Amino acid sequence: MMGNKTRKSIQAFWKGRLTKAEAKELLDKLDNQQPALQRQLKRELVDASESPELLSAKRSAELLQAIRNKAGMQTPVKRMYPYKWVSAAAVVVLIGIFGIFYKQKNTETATEIVYTEPARPETYTISSQHDSLQFVLDDGSVVLLSPHSTIYYDKNYGTQNRSIQLRGEGKFVVVRDSTLPFEVVANGFTTTALGTEFIVDGRNLDKTTVHLLSGKVVIRSSKEARMSIQDTYLAAGEMLYIDEASNTVLTNPVVAPKPTMQPANADQRIANSDQRQNLRFDRQDLAEVLRQIAIKFDKAIRIDPAVPRNLTFTGEFSADDDLETILSTICLVNDLQRGSGDGDEVLILLKDTTVHYQTPDTTRNKVIE
Repeated sequence: MMGNKTRKSIQAFWKGRLTKAEAKELLDKLDNQQPALQRQLKRELVDASESPELLSAKRSAELLQAIRNKAGMQTPVKRMYPYKWVSAAAVVVLIGIFGIFYKQKNTETATEIVYTEPARPETYTISSQHDSLQFVLDDGSVVLLSPHSTIYYDKNYGTQNRSIQLRGEGKFVVVRDSTLPFEVVANGFTTTALGTEFIVDGRNLDKTTVHLLSGKVVIRSSKEARMSIQDTYLAAGEMLYIDEASNTVLTNPVVAPKPTMQPANADQRIANSDQRQNLRFDRQDLAEVLRQIAIKFDKAIRIDPAVPRNLTFTGEFSADDDLETILSTICLVNDLQRGSGDGDEVLILLKDTTVHYQTPDTTRNKVIE
């Protein structure tokens, strides 16, 4: 059998590092072990490839002449037993070719492994706990997550896509980019926008709500949705309700104000308005928004002095929306929270602000008595 020492000698022969005497000694050694070497090489060639390519007669003759030249044999002489030299040389050629073939085969296999298994994109997860969480994405868009909500996005966000997976509820203030639409997927429904502000509520797996605050969006059902809907476009202030349990889809349209005679004052106008009419606000001061809501529901609402006076709200509420739903939406948009004041009074204050139950100053920041 051929040991490591013999293999190293063959490698040195091919690199021209053997003297004529060492080359002759190697060929004599290979000739003596020829039958066993041929069987071993045959097995190794079969293992390396099921269909190894054979050399042509012409190429074999060229390689044999090269071996003769390396060994210092310019022309074969009969008394030197040419069969012996040719046999040994053939073994050297075969071993050399096998080494080249085996190296190329392993290189090709390694290359295939590298290029046929692309790395999977990394996925990033942002979650809120007991409190709301505000997060700024790489493109400058802002996400405000309600408590116990999560978004997922991959490392290509902002360069190849702007796709967000949402579990729970979140408000999105989107930086405009005409080349990369902003997408939020919740419960299998995709809300797409270029640059806008909207709220998606997917906390209930059977019900999905999209509330557009400004700009325009389109809502589509994906293959993961449990029910199919037509592509639905919303204008500012509109809301889309998807109820998979009852298989219904409702759009709350913007209601144009009806021409009426102007009453003596704003309070009287609101008090005498149809209670079934939607509440619509377009960048209106928060104090005025809460004042109108307080009149509609006959509820005392007070703004905490720490709340900035420059806050506004844009949106529309259905006539069927209750006070809790309306106040929760307004607080979510402005990063506020709802508390309890004196008696049945509703207190609007900054997030993470402790409510101190003291006798309030009824002459300051009171929306309605």
